[in-house]
Amino acid sequence: MGKAVARALRQVRQCLIMALAERDISGAASLPEVCEAMTAFAATATRIALRQAGAELLEQFGGRSTRSSSRRTCWRSAWARAARGNSTSRRIST
Repeated sequence: MGKAVARALRQVRQCLIMALAERDISGAASLPEVCEAMTAFAATATRIALRQAGAELLEQFGGRSTRSSSRRTCWRSAWARAARGNSTSRRIST
């Protein structure tokens, strides 16, 4: 993942945890509020990380199109093939 994106996600997570800890300790936040905030952050962070990883993979290996809908279709097809065990991608040795 891009270093800048990873750093930004870590900084936001740290700020969120500090704010939630402060609200929780002072009794201003309920458990459902804390859980909802952490869940929302996790969903957003995951979406951002996956988008960044997808962009890096497209940059490294190319893709059919730079249009977002085409990328989604391409990735869905690749995931579906992998799930069926029919992946046509070549193995990369390290």
